[in-house]
Order: sequence, then C-alpha cells, then structure tokens
Amino acid sequence: MKLAVDPVACDGLGMCAHQAPDLIALDPWGYPIVDGGDLSEDQMAKARRAVRACPKRALYEANH
Repeated sequence: MKLAVDPVACDGLGMCAHQAPDLIALDPWGYPIVDGGDLSEDQMAKARRAVRACPKRALYEANH
C-alpha cells in the first residue's frame, strides 16, 4: 500500500499530517507531501487514520 494525494481535491487543511506526522509532511501552504513509497505493516494503521481524517477525501490508499 502507498499513500497518494489528489492535489485538486486537497484544501491544505493539514489534518492528515496531524494523524501521521512521520508519513506526511506539509509544505509551507499546508498541503501534504507524501513520498509515495510502500508502507510497512506498522505504518499502514497510521496511514489509514490519516486517510479517514481527510475531510475532502484528497488523501487515499494507492495500490501498486
């Protein structure tokens, strides 16, 4: 599993980064930055919480 962001849907609220700060960084305007790499089993739970926290549904799980 990987994290991905739909930049058009994102409003830059930053709620995702609060749920998973070790997986998601914010740019100077509050928009999320994800590295797009595969997540470990330990990281998946945090990633799913971050996906659920996004009010715009701009953060999503991307399968290979």
